[in-house]
Amino acid sequence: MAAPSALRGLLRLLLSGALGSYLALKLLGKRVAKKRAITNDQHPSTHVGKLPLPKKVTDCGELDLRRKWAIVTGGGTDHAGEVCIVPGKQDLSQTIFKELTGVKAAAMKGAVCIELYWSDAAVQRITRCFAAIPRAPDHNQGILEFMETECNFAVEHADGSFMDHLQFCYEYGHAHYKQKSPRVLFLHSIMGVGTNVFPMTVDKEPKLRTMLTDEEYLHVQAFPSVLRLLYTRQLLAALTRHIERLDNLKSISFNRVLDNKAITLTASQFWVQLNYQICHQLDFLPASNWIALKSNAFLSVFIDLFNFLKASGKLEAELNFDLRSGETSNEGLPLTLGSLIAQATPEGLAKFLAIKQMKDNSKQIGHSLDYQLQW
Repeated sequence: MAAPSALRGLLRLLLSGALGSYLALKLLGKRVAKKRAITNDQHPSTHVGKLPLPKKVTDCGELDLRRKWAIVTGGGTDHAGEVCIVPGKQDLSQTIFKELTGVKAAAMKGAVCIELYWSDAAVQRITRCFAAIPRAPDHNQGILEFMETECNFAVEHADGSFMDHLQFCYEYGHAHYKQKSPRVLFLHSIMGVGTNVFPMTVDKEPKLRTMLTDEEYLHVQAFPSVLRLLYTRQLLAALTRHIERLDNLKSISFNRVLDNKAITLTASQFWVQLNYQICHQLDFLPASNWIALKSNAFLSVFIDLFNFLKASGKLEAELNFDLRSGETSNEGLPLTLGSLIAQATPEGLAKFLAIKQMKDNSKQIGHSLDYQLQW
């Protein structure tokens, strides 16, 4: 595939109008900066006359409005018309995407280094509805202490801390995948993520093992591997080709990301794992303008996995999603080079680049993306 030449042509097209977009961005940024920023943080951590308490890595802030509404509704919502997205000040080099460079880094920054400005009506509706639902139970203190003192969760997600993402996954699982332990979703990244970030080293695994049930441990260690297999696309394509005989699937074998150790899931365990994955992937959906951002790799993988689980009858978690409700225009999206690249990149090219990036990530650490389906 002539991806490099296609990408160069795309960039020439974008850059031809980049100056005007850049100037427009500056004007928009100044205008928006004067607006009242609506946030969820209504609880200052310090008081006059008192020294601030040191913040722990495992401290969870209040979930943002996008995450709250996903938990309230049990799924994804295109918030076009009630949210304005502007460029954020986040430093991509301080996130789990720090290894990206060049055009890939610009596109990722445009997708995730953003700030959301919500309408007053949306703030009131989401806040009121979220306050009315039961909250997830507190975490096991031993696990929190282990994460705080023996792991490294200091790395940031671009839209908040690592813990904000983990907490959302945990609370969503508790609310909408009640038949399985939400602790898996809280710890899903402890043995690796899609990029080559490893919060826990392999020598700490025995201690982690003692704090989990057998089922929780199995899914936590499998999660990073299945995530990478989803992003390289071949696994779902193979399963879709055999969708009529999925009941004959006995097991799937693959390699752990942490140390390339072989691992096997039975078919029933694998369907559970895919449900954990779709709950996790929900947190990466764009806040708005889904159709305009259809080439977004996070959205694309989510759509593929959601459609497969629905078609195969394997969707166990409660998850509502309708792409047809997505906004087709780019109104409300930021005018940055990264955002323009993300919007203009053809789906095929975006998919090619995302697959290549994931394969490169695994190659760098000696991780095999091979898998075997046993029928």
